[in-house]
Amino acid sequence: QPEYYPWHKLFLSREALYLLVADLSEGVDECVAALEEQLSILSASVPGAVVLVVLTKTDLVAKDKVGAGVVEVEQRLFEWCDSRRLRRNKSRRGGFEEVDQEEEASAVAAASSSTPRIQFPILRASSITQEGIAEARDRMMGAATGVAGGLGSPSGNGGAAASLETSAAAAEASAS
Repeated sequence: QPEYYPWHKLFLSREALYLLVADLSEGVDECVAALEEQLSILSASVPGAVVLVVLTKTDLVAKDKVGAGVVEVEQRLFEWCDSRRLRRNKSRRGGFEEVDQEEEASAVAAASSSTPRIQFPILRASSITQEGIAEARDRMMGAATGVAGGLGSPSGNGGAAASLETSAAAAEASAS
């Protein structure tokens, strides 16, 4: 809620795991817009924040559309992260002049460190059917204890392409 935004910064810390929740039943565009807004706030307030994304109310979406919706949201968030990195890299370099590999690696690392590290694959859940609740709990516990499988790669986007393929396969399976 916008009236509480000024107070958010008081509760944000680098050591936290951020859980962003969006209502999939409102549609993919609304879902992505809400997530991008929160990710932008995190990017400005907590550079490199570790984020788990949960799409809720999946029970209110037609079963044959849930998987495709999740895949589309995941793809658009992945693209959002890439566009943020590219924008930061351009501004750090001051244009398109040629830079050596070491300088390029340094600029990429700096840009990547401020972009939220979304842990793909994103999760889906329903409070009515309880579907996805245990997986969300396990991913949060894995993050807290540092257990492998609790979070993705340190970059946060490692395995995203594989995740999108897995999500797409799951979408096809649920449609049939």
